[in-house]
Amino acid sequence: MTQRGTILLAGQVIQLQYPRYNWINKKFRILTLTHQEDATVDIVAEEYDDSFYGLSNISKQAAAGLAGSTGSVTGIGSPFNLRASSVEGDDETNSAVSVTWENNADANTKNVSTELYSSYSSHLYVDMASISGNTITTIENPHRLQVGELVTSTATVSGLAANRSYFIKAIPSANTLQLSETKDGPILGLQNNTNVDALLMTANLIATVAIPANSYVDVFGGIDDRVVKYYWVRHKVVQGT
Repeated sequence: MTQRGTILLAGQVIQLQYPRYNWINKKFRILTLTHQEDATVDIVAEEYDDSFYGLSNISKQAAAGLAGSTGSVTGIGSPFNLRASSVEGDDETNSAVSVTWENNADANTKNVSTELYSSYSSHLYVDMASISGNTITTIENPHRLQVGELVTSTATVSGLAANRSYFIKAIPSANTLQLSETKDGPILGLQNNTNVDALLMTANLIATVAIPANSYVDVFGGIDDRVVKYYWVRHKVVQGT
């Protein structure tokens, strides 16, 4: 799917039109989303029939609570027992890691999905100390990032937009980096700032998985000298379901 798919979440219901099969606004429930480097999204979905969830055939029982309540889920605990292991294969052009976790009991509802993040850095964030000549200097030395990876600014500062992802274009030294808006674009022009006091998120969303699934295989191109990849997982409320 095109970049519009980045706003979708596992568990949401989408409608498709496909004249070949006479589909007119046919409903599907998203099971998983895989975010690609070119900002497109691969979606796996199952057929959805909202009459199954309707209230017309449900008898409300006194003191049993509100069936079909659309209130937000609160107080969801964190997933736990996150594990990652390499996957052996014959294809030497790709590497793969199998990631598993246990969903928190509070998350066993169609209103919650699980987000999986990954990074080559052990830091979930790196601190930007200063910017000079379009080059960002980080407090972490080395920052262990690599050209081509995505980072996300957590604040609007010195030409960076909050919650926007940028490609690492160049790494002049172990604690500096330069960004671009696209993978093959020019170095991003930034404003000099001697005290940035903001963060770059190094972990990137790679998949959104619908409960109760609790595993994902991360396949990424190429095999290089780095053999360590870090993962984070969290539960997230799916709004509007």
